Amino acid sequence: MLNIPFSTRITIICVFAAYTILLLVYGIISKYGKNSKLDFLSKFYTGGRVSGKFMTAMMVSAGVAGAGVFMGVPGFTYRFGAIWMVCCFFSMTSNFMVLGLIGKRIGIIARRINATTFIELFSNRYNNSKTFSLITSLVILFFLGAFGVSTLTGGGRIFQVLTGQDYRIGLAIFTVLVIIAALLGGIKGIATAMIIQGIVMTASVILLFVMGVNSTGLSYTQTIGEVLNKYPQWFSPAKGLMSGNEKFIPVLLKSMGTVFSFAILWGLTTFTMPHVSMSALTYKDTKTLHDSIKIGTIVFAIWMLGLNGLCFVVKYHFGGMLGGQGQPSVDLGIPMLAIKAMPAWAAGLFLAGVCSAVQSSVGSMIIAL
Repeated sequence: MLNIPFSTRITIICVFAAYTILLLVYGIISKYGKNSKLDFLSKFYTGGRVSGKFMTAMMVSAGVAGAGVFMGVPGFTYRFGAIWMVCCFFSMTSNFMVLGLIGKRIGIIARRINATTFIELFSNRYNNSKTFSLITSLVILFFLGAFGVSTLTGGGRIFQVLTGQDYRIGLAIFTVLVIIAALLGGIKGIATAMIIQGIVMTASVILLFVMGVNSTGLSYTQTIGEVLNKYPQWFSPAKGLMSGNEKFIPVLLKSMGTVFSFAILWGLTTFTMPHVSMSALTYKDTKTLHDSIKIGTIVFAIWMLGLNGLCFVVKYHFGGMLGGQGQPSVDLGIPMLAIKAMPAWAAGLFLAGVCSAVQSSVGSMIIAL
């Protein structure tokens, strides 16, 4: 773990806490703005179906991102090699896959039958079968619940970086915060907060990329060259999949197949996640839908290119320092880089933004459940 000076740690924690509280309060208050005459269920699950282009775009982007994009993917790349970041670039199609492929159809049907949840959509398709609704609910609860726990763990890891305490304490704190935000703010409260979060995270990723590269004292290409010279196997597609007795070519083919399957999983199947596709129930009109695809694709591309590009910088600074016995988790690469390369206030804002992404993502999962 980084040896953070006490004053720096206090500054980061204060900025982190202030941003998190303000975003939580803003999300809850925003639920009680316009469309106050709508019934409770309509406001809670669909926000009255009046979401604008920025809100809809951020719902998809933040729903897909969460802790995975900001922590898990860079950590995965750190452990298994640079080829794995290629898989993540498929995720840049998320807004198109969710809103372009099925969004319009879902929106039309949901308005026609006045559905407020995906379970109602499925139930209507199968003649309002209670048995089918129960099975659908249990399946979503099981798989989305497991995904939610793994996402919340990312928030716990941030807490570990900030305080040096067990990440499970942070996991418990973030669980409570997410439940409060989801139950009191509803989908509109979460989505409204996502707009601010999206702006902050986009600016933070750009700032972190610039400052992270500068922290090496080299140009970006020189940094990659240094990493290549020191860790040549890290650039091999077979990294992490090859044992001592196996030949390179069979392992290469096996690893490329694995990479391709992950690319399909992380990119083309995102529209199947209920908490992400919930945005298709909320957008205002077709023009909003089309604009959301463009905005969301640009924002998510900045996140993916910036954070994946920083994997080389993380490897340069922390090579051999993460993931081993008694060492910090590989998921902490980006948070540790933020603390190392950015001013304390900026690092606090970046880490708070990551945790807000966690809260927004899991909050939308709770509503989807």
